[in-house]
Amino acid sequence: MYAVTLDLWRTLIDEGPGDSTGRPRQAARVSGILDVMRSVGMDLDRKTVEQSMARMRESFDRDHDAGVDVRFEQRVSELAGFIRPDLPESLPSGAFARLVDAVDAPFLTFPPLPVPGAGDVLRRLRTLGARLALISNTGFTSANTYRKWMKTLGWLDLFDVTTFSNEAAVAKPTPEVFRMTVKAMNIWPSNALHVGDSLAHDVAGAQRAGLRAVWIQRSAHSSTDVVPDFVVASLSELPATAETWLRSIRAR
Repeated sequence: MYAVTLDLWRTLIDEGPGDSTGRPRQAARVSGILDVMRSVGMDLDRKTVEQSMARMRESFDRDHDAGVDVRFEQRVSELAGFIRPDLPESLPSGAFARLVDAVDAPFLTFPPLPVPGAGDVLRRLRTLGARLALISNTGFTSANTYRKWMKTLGWLDLFDVTTFSNEAAVAKPTPEVFRMTVKAMNIWPSNALHVGDSLAHDVAGAQRAGLRAVWIQRSAHSSTDVVPDFVVASLSELPATAETWLRSIRAR
């Protein structure tokens, strides 16, 4: 058996032109957080929340670079602590649940856009006889919400495994997140091909885990010693590349 594992952001989905989906999503999160804080008697200014969310983004970016992550609810608790240090312990449980929803739910109201033809590419990969898995680092959105949205696109059933860092507690580029994903499909790493846009997180991480790697070259090649096994200019080129890879390993 063989598998193709795929990154999510900037591989299968992206924000609209000029961040047209990301900006209103961020604004909705800030507004929702402010509403929750007002409900417990805290009248915050918008800038305080925006700065706290920026600190939270820096925190999970550092964790991802180190190959780790934490549960989504723990991230929201961290955000509360950025807003006010004593807030995680002082918030009533009902208010914390509303805070979690305020951060999570706007993803479904202002979802990102699928890369053109992404669904067709996934279905084409299935016809090649490869199992499919998703490996995604996450931030302000829970794994359950990602899956709920993917179901509306008709994508969820195309994947045998979906690995989200804030559910698995590991993140790209650690080899563990790749190994645990292919193990869940009962496939050897050497029989798997990972696809993503990041040389550091996708290509280097996958190769260290024993997978082959396809780099979707969405920007100029930076100075790095990471050498992809395959390079494509766009997602639409992936089925042909995957077919070439499958022929080569089946001939071994």
